[in-house]
Parts: sequence; structure tokens; C-alpha cells
Amino acid sequence: MGGILIEFAFSIPILIVLLLFVCDHYRYYELKNKIKSSAYLIASMVQQIGNIRTNKQLTASDMQNVTYASCLNLFHSQSMFPPFPLGIFYSACFNWVKRIDSNSYSWQQGWATTIVGNSPATIHAFFGGVYTKNLAQIKSIHADLVCEHDGDERLLIICAYRRSPNFNKSLLGFFLLEPRLGTNAFYGANSQAFFEYMIVITPKPGLFPGEV
Repeated sequence: MGGILIEFAFSIPILIVLLLFVCDHYRYYELKNKIKSSAYLIASMVQQIGNIRTNKQLTASDMQNVTYASCLNLFHSQSMFPPFPLGIFYSACFNWVKRIDSNSYSWQQGWATTIVGNSPATIHAFFGGVYTKNLAQIKSIHADLVCEHDGDERLLIICAYRRSPNFNKSLLGFFLLEPRLGTNAFYGANSQAFFEYMIVITPKPGLFPGEV
């Protein structure tokens, strides 16, 4: 009887650790799936947002709207906005390219983030200038941005959760696991970003370059 009690006493901590690991594992993949869903939501909204307009060109205001809408899939709440009750905020990066010739591309980058503001009109979003890059530079951004024909366009959308100053893994529901920071060119370790998801689409004609 005493041996059984001793074995039981030793097994309880192991069972608790296993239970916490299972909970963390579920939470980890839940967040990965949510950021993936956000990226696809942005892709869909970018393609449709200008349908009823004569001028299809996207604006920073459009990016504010699609970014705000796409981040609400996390608990359908204000969790991604100040004061960041989950210790994270949401960020989206846009890289548009248009092939000029086999070794020359027009390139524009845009950003949108919930680090400031709590409504579509107040979150931060902008488009940078349009620059020219060679084929090697485009490949270094993402191989799928390489176009086959002159005049072809591609859009790379990168979504991520980023750590706010009050980040604590327990706020996200993790007990044991520590979400690993990303290492790609746009959300590296210095940006405190994780759960990145990238998608490349062919945007409708006239959407880009975005209005600076």
C-alpha cells in the first residue's frame, strides 16, 4: 500500500506537467491558425475593397480598415489594442512588386499595426515610396514575388503578433512554452514578432501602387 502511494505521489507532478504541455500545444496552434486566417482575410479584403469605386488605388485608410477587420478574429474583442491585455499587438506588412523587365521591378512596401489607436481611423498605416529593385533583391524578399512576364504584379502579405512592453506568456495562456520570435527580414528578433504568416497573391489591376 505504501509503495502505491509513493508511486502515486511521484506520478502526480508528471501528469500535471503533461496536462500543461497539452494546453500549451493547443494554444500554440490556435494562435498560428488565427494569424493564418488574418492573412487570408486581408488578401480577400484587399482584392474586394475597391470594387465599388472608380479609382481602385488603395490608400492608407483602406489598409487601416482591412487591418482592423482582420485582427478581430482573436476573441472578437479589443485585445489587439492598447493597453494590450494579452501582451501582444497585431501587425501587417505589404510588399508589392511589378515586373518592368527580366531584371527590373517596381517595389513598394506598406505597413499597418495596432500599436497605436483602437479604431480603423486611428491605427497606424502607411505606404512608402515606389522604388526599383533588381531580380536578386526581389528574390531575397520572397521567391514567389518573381513574375514571369513584364507587367505582372505580385503582393506579399505578412501578418504577425508582436510583443508589447507588458508581454508575459501567461497572458496568452501559456504555462510552459515560450513562443519563438520570428527571424524573417520584416519581423526579425528585434521586432519582437512571432506566429508570422506569409501569403503571396496576384492583386487586381489598379490597386497598386498604394497612395503615398
